[in-house]
Formats: sequence, C-alpha cells, structure tokens
Amino acid sequence: MQRSQNDDDQPLIPLPQATEKKRQEKLAYEKQMARVTLLKQTQQKNLHLAKLYEMAAEKIENGQSVKKQLRDLAEEARQLKEDDMRKRKHQIQQIKKHEEEFILKHAAKQKIGYAW
Repeated sequence: MQRSQNDDDQPLIPLPQATEKKRQEKLAYEKQMARVTLLKQTQQKNLHLAKLYEMAAEKIENGQSVKKQLRDLAEEARQLKEDDMRKRKHQIQQIKKHEEEFILKHAAKQKIGYAW
C-alpha cells in the first residue's frame, strides 16, 4: 500500500488537540522553569543568609574578643593603680618614719645641749 502525498500532510492528532497538547507542554515547561528559577533564587538567598550569619558570628567573636581585651586592660589598670597606691603609702610611711627619727634626734640633741 502506497501513501499519497495528502496522507503526509495530515497530522496524526487532530489540530485542536495538537495545539492544546502543545499549549499544555509549554505551560508545564514554563512551570518547571519557574520552579528552577525559584530554586535558584532560594539558593542565592540561602547563600546570602549564610554569609550574613557568618559575618554576624565574626562580629560576635570580635565583640567578645574586644570585651575580653577591655576586661584585661581594666584589670591591668586596676593592678597598676594598686601598685602605685602601695608605693605612695610606703613613701608616706617612710617620710613619717624619717620625720619621727629627725624629731627624736633633734629632741635628743636639745636635751644634750646642741643647738641648731
């Protein structure tokens, strides 16, 4: 059996059904592409959020580091102040001791009869 040229021109599926099928395929493709686009956007947002979280974590770590450094500096300053106060107290005690010794020596010399 031979086919005529007219047989080749006719679609296997009637034309209204073919266009509907094509339209549905196109719609399915567009939906799939929309899903892919949405997935890519979600991945980009997730990457961006991950970077933000990482930056926040670094800032928190830096903040904690700065707090520790400030605490250490405050402790060092307190220690230096205490050391300075001890030195001053010791100096004052030494001055008082020398004054008392001077007064006692002066009083002893006056009793013996030495004048200034």
